[in-house]
Amino acid sequence: MEDRKIELVEKKMKTKMKKLNSIMQKLTFQIVDPQGNIFNRISQRNLDSIVMAEIKNHDLDLDYKYGVYQKMTPRVLFMSKTEDSLSLVNSPYQLSLFPNDIINRNETLCLNFNDKFNYILSSMLLMLLFSLVFTGIIITGFAYTLNVIQQQKKLALIKNDFINNMTHEFKTPIATIAIANETIRDPRVSQSEEN
Repeated sequence: MEDRKIELVEKKMKTKMKKLNSIMQKLTFQIVDPQGNIFNRISQRNLDSIVMAEIKNHDLDLDYKYGVYQKMTPRVLFMSKTEDSLSLVNSPYQLSLFPNDIINRNETLCLNFNDKFNYILSSMLLMLLFSLVFTGIIITGFAYTLNVIQQQKKLALIKNDFINNMTHEFKTPIATIAIANETIRDPRVSQSEEN
């Protein structure tokens, strides 16, 4: 049991020593070559293929330009195509190239996409068309419903006016006949020979 524990401790010590050795090598490399050229670590061709692979991996069918910008000595080290270096530096799409360096020289990969608005619009076009058609159907249905309600209101008003007029027209002669009938039945009127 003790031998097993000792073996585990030795194994952990070896892995820690390997990590420490790796860190020391990186640190030594960075101290010896503090102004080292980034393209000694990665070639422009490799960088181009990596960027292209990632763009295709994310299904972006956009024209893009990229460059490597070093923030420590504010300068653009490399640009893929003729591009305004200011637009590259101000691009929102930036990524640190070597984030695990001990002495970070802040080498940043800057991407700039052309015609983003049209790409987004074309990728959403089908959904946008369906939304507009559906919204149009809803508005048309709503307008039709309001129109039917207005027509029903007008018909109800016309019906009520007709019934009120007919009632009035029937009540007037009936009221006159009822008054005449009451007058004839009144004993005072029937006793007088003049009336």
